Amino acid sequence: MKTGMYQWLGASLLTIMLITSGCSQLTEKNSTTDVTTKQLQNSNGEIAQSPVQYTTSDLDSSWDASNAEKIEFNDSKVTTSAKRGVFIEGSDVTIALPGTYVLSGQLIDGGVHVKLEGEGEVKLVLNNASIHNEDGAAIYIEDAGKAIITLAEGTSNTLSDGETYQLADGADEPTGTLYSKSDLTINGQGKLLIDANYNNAIVGKDNLLLVDGQYEIQSVDDGIIGRDLLAVKQGSYTLITDGDALKSTNDNEERLGSIYIEGGQFNIEAGADGMDSIGDITIADGSLRINSGGGAEASAIDGNSAKAIKSAGLLLIHNGSFELNSYDDGLHSDNNVEIYGGSFVISAGDDGIHADEALSIHDGVITIRTSYEGLESNEIYVHGGTIELNASDDGVNVAGGNDQSGFMGRGGASFGASENSKLVITGGQLNVNANGDGLDSNGNIEMSGGVVVVNGPEGNGNGALDYDGTFAMTGGTLVAAGSSGMAMAPSAEQSTQASILMYYPATQSAGTLMQLTNSAGDVLVAFSPLKSYQTVVISSPEIEVGESYSLLSGGQSELIEGLGLGQMTPSQLGTELVSFTTKEIVSYVDETGLTTSKSGFGPGGGFGGRGGGGVRGGAGGTTPSGDAARTVPSSDETGTVPSGGADGAGVPTTRGTGGFTDN
Repeated sequence: MKTGMYQWLGASLLTIMLITSGCSQLTEKNSTTDVTTKQLQNSNGEIAQSPVQYTTSDLDSSWDASNAEKIEFNDSKVTTSAKRGVFIEGSDVTIALPGTYVLSGQLIDGGVHVKLEGEGEVKLVLNNASIHNEDGAAIYIEDAGKAIITLAEGTSNTLSDGETYQLADGADEPTGTLYSKSDLTINGQGKLLIDANYNNAIVGKDNLLLVDGQYEIQSVDDGIIGRDLLAVKQGSYTLITDGDALKSTNDNEERLGSIYIEGGQFNIEAGADGMDSIGDITIADGSLRINSGGGAEASAIDGNSAKAIKSAGLLLIHNGSFELNSYDDGLHSDNNVEIYGGSFVISAGDDGIHADEALSIHDGVITIRTSYEGLESNEIYVHGGTIELNASDDGVNVAGGNDQSGFMGRGGASFGASENSKLVITGGQLNVNANGDGLDSNGNIEMSGGVVVVNGPEGNGNGALDYDGTFAMTGGTLVAAGSSGMAMAPSAEQSTQASILMYYPATQSAGTLMQLTNSAGDVLVAFSPLKSYQTVVISSPEIEVGESYSLLSGGQSELIEGLGLGQMTPSQLGTELVSFTTKEIVSYVDETGLTTSKSGFGPGGGFGGRGGGGVRGGAGGTTPSGDAARTVPSSDETGTVPSGGADGAGVPTTRGTGGFTDN
């Protein structure tokens, strides 16, 4: 902006402060939280009290023409009705007094500069205003107690700048087409178009509140920045940015640098992160479509973070609709991720959902169409919701350490074994399709409820289940099919619900229906795996120690659409492969019958597996000894066992239809 002559006049103070309330961590590790977060949690996705308190002036987009000053643009000419407090030099305008100013017309090369004496409130009404400043910000709010920009209903307004700014000696700001060093609220139902050619589009150095409006933004760097706070209540936002789309950056004080989304529609194409907060992110509602870094299938980018939604603090989601396509992680937190509801469709080049510390899912419908690893954290808790994920490596990866995959090459996370790592499943529905390990914990696994289906690896270098500690199976339904080389069952000593690990003599084709029946011929569990398999783990409340069961192949069973699973389901029976009577909590079965002794097995009780000990490797090895010790045939003797593991074939993203499945 060109330098002007300013006369600073006294002004009465009118200070209306924004009250913010950040969200504390709320996880199994730390249940301490503030009142606002508890109210959000108990609302089942509906906010009982906003974490941001809006003032009357924030929400009021009305204006009285009789009490407002007019500033009118006509190409390079500027006129005003103001008798004082407005200074015009050439095509530059300076506002020095509090009040309401209505801006209209086209300014082809100039800018609006707000610099008040004292801390009054200034309101700029954009009423079909078009402002282009070739060498500075179109609107620069340098000093005001508070600033409000109202987008007049039914109007279209444009702000744009050039590729270079003329800054004062030693100055490094403004850095945005619309730039405010004071608290800024934008309201109203008009339209705002911003073409940012120098740096960022909208920058609020303090609190930035977007209450309403229609935004169409293009930026050579970031789109919308609220340094202390970025809060969105409603409105529609279309952003195309080379950098981050939405951002908050203040890391100097606790609870600042956060983002709160309570509604609105977002359509984002970001070269870097779609949403990036140095503090917490809270999303209570809204519709968000985000493509970051060119999406999951993009080629390598220049070392930038390209996550859809990224938080350095707590990432808390209660409701909303999410369509995320990211080069890197879909949802990411350097701390904790907590999901209480919402609808998610995620395609990610790296993790679908990642938390460095803890990931908790309480409710919601989550579909991860593509990912390197679906869910990843040091601790993962699944208490509810419906989750379907596809992963080219591990489906659920529980490991200690930070996610560095974005900088080590996609999928190169630096995790190691940790006794504190754990996967806890108490409810919900988890449907895993993985080329690597299905459920992989560098610590323990606990399952007490819910339904878990695993379509595990076809290659012998991974297993449907893989854990380093123990797997306590105490409730719920688990069906996990995969290869044989690393197969593991739940832990016998820690479990109270019975499990069966079936080893097939030859690889079963994808879609080959498996049925588990009781002595009365009832089909307790039926499953149609997506991929070829040679082992299957079944645990169900219907399985009891001391009862007789049969495993069948083929036939027809009524299955849940999209899950491939039926429980106590109407069926036409297939061909019986083996019958047996369970004698212990964990039963190991092959085509000749039951073996109960675990000689050659570790505490996990599997055919290998890094945590369970026993025989590692692909084909071959020794089954547990017992009534008739047997040698497991090699792949050459049993038929082809597909190889590949994490680098194997692509991951299917759809299942067959529901109803009856015929082998």
